[in-house]
Amino acid sequence: MNMVTLPISTIDRVEKKLEKALEEVHALKKARVKKTQKPIKFWTKEQWEKTEREADEDITAGRVKRFDSVEELIADLHS
Repeated sequence: MNMVTLPISTIDRVEKKLEKALEEVHALKKARVKKTQKPIKFWTKEQWEKTEREADEDITAGRVKRFDSVEELIADLHS
């Protein structure tokens, strides 16, 4: 099992960003969905299975990247 060690400051920044994103999602849901509406389904079973097959194909074909650190991942995202 690979492990990555992150500084607490990085974890805190990520946590704050996730909390803000979650607040925004909740606000959007309140604005768009009336309490009487049925829950919105984002994926049908067929869509989900198709997406899973595509992901498996990408993994099999080697269209994935692995990183030893968050810094490497972030650097790749900015490249």
